[in-house]
Amino acid sequence: EDFDFLIEVKLHPDVTDNLAIVTHEAIEDYLGFKVRGQVRSARKFYIIGKISEQDAGRIAKEMLANEAIETYTVEAKK
Repeated sequence: EDFDFLIEVKLHPDVTDNLAIVTHEAIEDYLGFKVRGQVRSARKFYIIGKISEQDAGRIAKEMLANEAIETYTVEAKK
């Protein structure tokens, strides 16, 4: 994929992830049996542009993630 930075935002493990719960149930309904394990949801933002890694971190922290309930990672394209 063509991007300069990838920001991933997901809920803290101790926060109820309703989307993941519903998705897990839907997978079980679709397959017709109980599935052991878990599903977690996340949002990914691909940034294309000449910004610094520090700027990408500020965008993640100040615009995209609510640090009270979410965590984020910033990856520069390799």
